[in-house]
Amino acid sequence: MNTSPSGASRHYSEGDYWQGRKGALSTYKVDALYEALAAAKMSLPAEFSAVEIGCGNGAFLIPWAERLRKDGHNARLFGIDIAPNAIAEAKERPSASDITYAVSSVADFKEKCDFIIVMDVVEHVDAPNQFLESCKPIAPVLLLHLPIEQSLLHILTRRPSDSYRRFRHIHFYSLETAQILINGAGYKIRHIAFTGASHAILTIEATFMRRLLRVLRFYAYRISPATAAFLGGGSALFVCERI
Repeated sequence: MNTSPSGASRHYSEGDYWQGRKGALSTYKVDALYEALAAAKMSLPAEFSAVEIGCGNGAFLIPWAERLRKDGHNARLFGIDIAPNAIAEAKERPSASDITYAVSSVADFKEKCDFIIVMDVVEHVDAPNQFLESCKPIAPVLLLHLPIEQSLLHILTRRPSDSYRRFRHIHFYSLETAQILINGAGYKIRHIAFTGASHAILTIEATFMRRLLRVLRFYAYRISPATAAFLGGGSALFVCERI
């Protein structure tokens, strides 16, 4: 079973994808993760293990490891990716000693963990249903971040075509089709947290106009998340349990 990225694998794994991403940190996703877990009435135990599939250069795991240390957690963190250059960069970055990185596919990862994290990966893989099913033996809890690109705005502006050219996305989800995918792979969704509705998104530096648009989207998602996703898309963090 092939669970690696599709025809864009050279674009992703041989360097082009990472040229503009060196040193990147996704701290806002860490904050959004904590908001989502709280809303799902879940908390991180004092000791646990977690793996991020498609960890790239550690943009998420590094700030998360720092947060866990500050909060007094004893966590075993793993990061796997099919891109050797991304893993090489991750190993050279701060907090690398707290995280075990490896060039690996899901099928070759043999550790058992408490949490499995998949951030912006599913839209790249050939067979997303099989990919999510292959994650199930690793951990009972799945934290899945996924762009919602089948919205009225995305269709009118032809954004899916742009996402393919820029990021090699080959699957495009609405909120409904994302839920169908996750449930069909054998997971129960405990909570859906829209990134645009997290306080973390408001802390990202941007121009005044972009900040204003984020504030408007923040309240739109807070008032009517399903309508906001249908009209404008965005991204969502799904807190899931395997069935």
